[in-house]
Amino acid sequence: MGIVFAWFSAPESVDVEAWNRFLDSYAPVFVILVALTIALTVTQYRHQALKLRIHSVEDVFRPYTPMNALWLGLVGAVLSAVVAGVMYWNMLQTMDSMLGFTLTMLLLTVFICEIISYPVVVKVTKLTPPQYCYRPGQVLQKKGPAR
Repeated sequence: MGIVFAWFSAPESVDVEAWNRFLDSYAPVFVILVALTIALTVTQYRHQALKLRIHSVEDVFRPYTPMNALWLGLVGAVLSAVVAGVMYWNMLQTMDSMLGFTLTMLLLTVFICEIISYPVVVKVTKLTPPQYCYRPGQVLQKKGPAR
C-alpha cells in the first residue's frame, strides 16, 4: 500500500522511517473509506431515484433531487480527514504539519469520490429510472411518414 502516498514527502521534523510507517498504515484506511463513500453515494442515489414518481406533468420538470446524494462525498472526506488527524497524532506524536496533511486528505478524498461517483451515477443506466433518462431521439423523431 506504500504506493498510494508515495508522492507525499515527510515533514522536516518527522523521521522518514516513522513517516513511511504512518503512510503505510493510513493508506489501507484511506482506500477503504473512499470505496465505502463511493458505494454509499451510489446506493443512496439509487434509493432516492427509485422513490421518485411521476403523478403529473409538472413532476417531469421538477429538480432532480437524487443528484444531492453526491454531497455524501463531503461526509466521507470529513471522516477521512478526522481519521487522518487522529492517526497522525497517535503515530507521530507531533502537530507539525498535521493540519496540512488532514486538509490534503480531505480535498483528495472529495476529489476522488466525486470524480468516480458522478460518472457512475450518470453513465450506469440501471441506476436511473427510465422515465427520468434523457432520450431526445425518441422525442424528436416523428412517428409515421415524413411530410
